[in-house]
Amino acid sequence: MIIQKFKDKNETTGNSFAYEYQTDSSGHLTRIFWVDARGRESYDLFGDVLSVDATYRTNKYSMVFVPFIGIDNHGKSITFAAALLDKEDTTNFAWLFEVFLRIMGRPPKCIITDQCPAMRAVIPNIFPKSTIHRFCMWHIVRKFPSKLGTVFCAESPFMEKLKRFVWNDHVTPAEFEESWISTLKEFKLENNHWLSEIYEIRKSWIPAYFRDDPMAGLLRTTSRSESSNFFFNHFVQKGDTLCEFYMCYKSAIEKQRYTNKKLNHEDKCMPKPVTIKPIEKDVASVYTRAIFYKVDVILDTQNVTCSCKMFTRIGYLCRHAFYCLSACGIHKIPRDLLSKRWMKNAEKMHSTLDLGENSKSGSKERKVKAKSQDVWFEFQGCVTDVSGDEDLLEYPADVITVHPLHQSNNKGSRKRMLSSLEKSLDRRKIPTRICKICGVPALHDLRNCPLKGSEINHQVEEVIEDTTGEKENA
Repeated sequence: MIIQKFKDKNETTGNSFAYEYQTDSSGHLTRIFWVDARGRESYDLFGDVLSVDATYRTNKYSMVFVPFIGIDNHGKSITFAAALLDKEDTTNFAWLFEVFLRIMGRPPKCIITDQCPAMRAVIPNIFPKSTIHRFCMWHIVRKFPSKLGTVFCAESPFMEKLKRFVWNDHVTPAEFEESWISTLKEFKLENNHWLSEIYEIRKSWIPAYFRDDPMAGLLRTTSRSESSNFFFNHFVQKGDTLCEFYMCYKSAIEKQRYTNKKLNHEDKCMPKPVTIKPIEKDVASVYTRAIFYKVDVILDTQNVTCSCKMFTRIGYLCRHAFYCLSACGIHKIPRDLLSKRWMKNAEKMHSTLDLGENSKSGSKERKVKAKSQDVWFEFQGCVTDVSGDEDLLEYPADVITVHPLHQSNNKGSRKRMLSSLEKSLDRRKIPTRICKICGVPALHDLRNCPLKGSEINHQVEEVIEDTTGEKENA
């Protein structure tokens, strides 16, 4: 059973592997969360932005798989922790986020999800006000054709004009609102109910409203979670038991961490400079290779009109700042303008947590050891006090019985209803044939022709009857 496996792992790693679970009244497992020492350490370093998205049908019991995804110092997706839930409801998500905060120790600066009603209701109550909850832009924008009409969005310039200010990080909130109102007025969509609804929640998904929030511009969509789900699908199978699923999950995480280790090794080699500016050498020495090439493009331009607040939104300087530093003869980036999360030695600069096998020796370890001795002496004293009473010495057996899971019935574990657009696309695949009544290629025949029963059809039937009668008389 997976609970016993987690319990053994927790004991063998000195409590650095953390997990929690709950069962229903019948003892069936309903939700479980787990994280190892490396995941907690990575979250402490790169957990400023968190992407959460639930997938379905990843195991035998159709439980919802919820990975917690972030971005490492190489710009790659990194998995901090994961959970399995039997349902996507407020009770499960409230429990999950409470456990996540308690084990991880601190909330993220920004958390991005889709418009899941359960998460939308729970996150403001669980996370502090300092945590920004952002909706995935891609999930909202992709609804425009179904809400406004596929032909209208494809043939009119509405979507092109909309994307100019919706996806733009450089416009201010006032400029966005002005562009939104004028565009809707131009295409006579001021009274559209759905557009009014998403405009009311514009502060939760439009980039213009996150310009002043630290690291909030790092993620605008849940594409990191979507790509991670696709990555995990290469390892897991629909019919896996929970133990088999966890073993496949471990294989996926090991591959992900191997890629990170490989990139860390490549950072030991200095990348080839593009310009002759002295500050570029400093950039190459402090940033990872992936971030160096992003910054190097900025260094190679003299455009000083940028006001995008890139350092606030993403964590590294914009072209305006690099141009000014170079023009002033500064050959090194001021260290107060360096974000540790993008640096090569990010792991070494990490403030070590007390995570058992990952802990470093030092004064903190000695303090923990001394405190453990004090607790042990206190425990021995309590045992001595009750040593003469047999009833007080009774110790309950630590036996936990968890029954096999019920089959979950989530929205992704059964066939969903097709939209009118999908139905029409499916009909295109059906071969057509010539109807004997209307004489045109169609998806119907003589039996279900729309003209059947009309005056034209009666005339056709009379002609057929006359022809048949003449043949019989002959």
